[in-house]
Amino acid sequence: MSVSLNHIAESFSDCKLVCHFADEGLKCLRLFHGDQTEFEASSLYVGFVSELPELRPNHEPVSFFLINDRLVPKDFFSDKKINMIITNKVHTLVDACNRIQDFFINERAAYHMGRKKLTQAITEGSDLKRMIEIASQYLGNPIMLCDKTFSVKSFFENGPPPDDPMWEYALNNGHMPDWYLNELYEYMEQQRISARDVTPHIWERGHHRKRLLLSRVIIRHEEIANVTILEHNRNFTKTDVEFLTMFCSILSAQIQCEMYGIYLPKSKLEAFLLNLLSSTYTLSSSINSLAHQCCWQPEEDLYVLCIESTNASVSDNKLAYYKEKLQKLLSCKYSVVYQRKIVFILDRARYVSPLPPDVKSELTAYLLSEKLAASLSRCYHDLGETHKYFKQAHNLLLMEPMEPNSAPFLDFDDCALQLMIDVCAQKENLMEFCHPVVTQLVEYDARNNTRYKETLFVYLKHSQDMKLSSAELFIHYNTMKYRTQKLHDQFGINFGNGTLMLHLWMSFLILDYLQKR
Repeated sequence: MSVSLNHIAESFSDCKLVCHFADEGLKCLRLFHGDQTEFEASSLYVGFVSELPELRPNHEPVSFFLINDRLVPKDFFSDKKINMIITNKVHTLVDACNRIQDFFINERAAYHMGRKKLTQAITEGSDLKRMIEIASQYLGNPIMLCDKTFSVKSFFENGPPPDDPMWEYALNNGHMPDWYLNELYEYMEQQRISARDVTPHIWERGHHRKRLLLSRVIIRHEEIANVTILEHNRNFTKTDVEFLTMFCSILSAQIQCEMYGIYLPKSKLEAFLLNLLSSTYTLSSSINSLAHQCCWQPEEDLYVLCIESTNASVSDNKLAYYKEKLQKLLSCKYSVVYQRKIVFILDRARYVSPLPPDVKSELTAYLLSEKLAASLSRCYHDLGETHKYFKQAHNLLLMEPMEPNSAPFLDFDDCALQLMIDVCAQKENLMEFCHPVVTQLVEYDARNNTRYKETLFVYLKHSQDMKLSSAELFIHYNTMKYRTQKLHDQFGINFGNGTLMLHLWMSFLILDYLQKR
C-alpha cells in the first residue's frame, strides 16, 4: 500500500509541506539517525530536526517527516532531492510514528507484506542479519536475537539507540544482564509460561519501563534462540504478535536449512561428553582418539559433578544459562546438559583437590542463591567409566536430605554410608539391622531419665576421645569416664572391638535416618 506525503500532511495541523520531486507514493516508515548515510526513495524517514544526518552531495531522493525541535537547515529547503513535512504540534516521536503508521497499512496488509518480504529474502539467500532487519522494519521497533544462553547474535534498532538499560547492557557486553534474566524468569513463573510455550508474550515490566514482546525459536521441540522486541518507536498491536509467531517459524526453518554454527545444539565436544555419559563407547582406544580430536588430554584424576535445579519445571534455556555461568566459576569447559542436569567432567592432576576451598565456597554460595543442588562423584581414572560415576553423582541428588536445610553440595565420599542406607531402605526393614544394645539403651534412658544412648553416640562420633566427647555433652571428664565404664560393665560394650563399633555406629545412622523420614 502506497501513501503520499500530501495525505499525511492533511492530517497534521500547523505543518509545512515542501515537495521538490514527484510524490509517487511511499511504502514504509523508518526512523533516521545522525550517522545514517543510506536512504531509500520508497521510505518516509521520521525524526527530530536535531537528529538530521549530513547528506552526501549526490544522495538519492529522500522524504522526511520532521518534528521541529530547532530550525531546519537552509540547504534542506533548497535541495531538489528532498521532500519533507515539518510540524510543530507533535511532541513525541512515538505519537508521530503511531499516527503516520495508520496511513501506510492496515495491519493485515502489513502482515502479508512482511511475510512476502521475508520469504523473498530466504529465496535470495539473505543472511540472518537481513531477516532481523526486515522484521524490525515491519514491527517498527528494535529487535534482538539471542541464543539459548542469552548471548546476543543479531539485532536491528530501526532508528536511534533505545534508552533502555537492558538493551544498552546487552549490546555493550554481548549478553543479557543477570538482573534482567532474574526478572524474566520470575515473570515466566508468575505467568506460568512453560518451557515449551512458543506463543509470543507481551511483558508489562512496570516502573515506567518499556514493554517487551518475547518469543522463542524452536527446532525439534528444543529452544535454540529467543527474540526480544522493545516497544520503543510505536505501540505493540495484535498483529505484531501474529507477525512474530510467523517470523520465528520462518527463522526456525531458515536456521535448519543453513545450520548456522551458533545454533548447533551440540558442539563436537558436547556430543563426545553426551556419548560418554550414555555409555555409547566401548573401546578405550576410541575414547582416547575422540578426546584428542576434541583437543582434550584429560589429567589423571577425573570426577563427575552434577548440578540440578530444585525447581522441576526450570526451562532448558535457564539450564543453559546456568551452565555458562558455572563454566566460568569452575574454569571448566567440559560440561553438557544431560537428563535435565548440568554435568561437568573435572580433570585434575594426581592428588589435586577437584574443588579448591575458595572455589567450593563460591560454588556453594551460587548454588544457594539460585536454588541449585550439586553432587560430586568419587575419583576415577578411565574416561570409559564416566557413565558409572555419573550414576554415582546422580543417585546422590535423588537421595532425600537428612536435614531440612542441608547444604546444597554433596560429596560421594562424605555421603556413601547414607546413600547405602537409603538404597537398603527401599528393600529391607532397616530396624532388623540395628544392634540390640542400642534399643536397650533407648529403653533404659526412658525408664531412668538418663542419657546413655546420647553418650555412646557422641563417644563414637569423636572416635572414643573422652575430652572432646565430654565437652560436647557439657559434662565433667570424670562423669564421661564413669558413663563409658557403665556402658562396658552393664551393657557389655567392648570398645576395643572394631566390628562392634562399626555395627553400633551404623545402628545410630539407621535410627537417625528413620527418625527424619
